[in-house]
Amino acid sequence: MTDPADIQPSRADQILQAARAQIHGIAISGTVPVEEIARRMATQVSREQSENRLAQKVGPFYDAEGVLNWLGVSRQAIHKRRGARTILGCRTADGRFIYPVWQFQNDGRLLARLPEVLKVLAAGIDDPWTWALWLQSAVDEELDGKTVTQWLRDGGDVEPVLRLARNDAAAWAAETERVWA
Repeated sequence: MTDPADIQPSRADQILQAARAQIHGIAISGTVPVEEIARRMATQVSREQSENRLAQKVGPFYDAEGVLNWLGVSRQAIHKRRGARTILGCRTADGRFIYPVWQFQNDGRLLARLPEVLKVLAAGIDDPWTWALWLQSAVDEELDGKTVTQWLRDGGDVEPVLRLARNDAAAWAAETERVWA
């Protein structure tokens, strides 16, 4: 007979459990209307996550329409913010832009100090997918074993993040220079 404690929940059960916990936290705070929570959930892009391993690593994402509606801004404003490195948008193979969810706080503001980090990373390579992967994967002892996004979300000092970003951006730039030399 199988002990119920030995049964691993399915991936879907894990996702639902995590979503319930997040929604419960938002509901208790009372700061976000129920309709807004539902709208945000509906704007999530899941197709890219199932088709693209890189997207699986750095997702989940909002699609462009979801970000426009949520932030209440125009396409031109989002385009300008992408160009200024004040929001991270990744272009899909079919030319659409998607926006990693983890860059936003619950109130729609961008994760604190993220634009500074994006600008440093852009000095090394102009590839938002690389930046997204770096932000979700870079784990360093200086950051107590956290990813950069976890560190920033937890209010960690931005200086070690910027130091790591400068080092990796310099390495990317040197590699690009070597390849083209």
